[in-house]
Amino acid sequence: MKQRRTKAKPKANEALKLGSRLTIAEAAELHRALLARLMAGEPILIDGTEVREVDTSVLQLFVSLWRTAAARDVAVAWRGVSEALRKSAELIGVARHIDLKDSAQLAHA
Repeated sequence: MKQRRTKAKPKANEALKLGSRLTIAEAAELHRALLARLMAGEPILIDGTEVREVDTSVLQLFVSLWRTAAARDVAVAWRGVSEALRKSAELIGVARHIDLKDSAQLAHA
């Protein structure tokens, strides 16, 4: 009989630390991590200070997270945002959708 492994629930206020590369290759794993936090119903805190490369697919994932969280009344916030993440979000026009409209003060927070 196979044992099912259960993932530990994320701790409240524990930031999800993003890696330096957020490409389509990392999108599925990131989606699972974000979904687990969303389903827990606790505020979601994301640390984006180490991001050096980010694909559009991941930025779309963040837009979906912010919209879904708002619909479920779950708070989402950045602990910090790298310049690369901020610039990429601004370049494709999603910065305001993921609360990066005032991101200059968030960089390396």
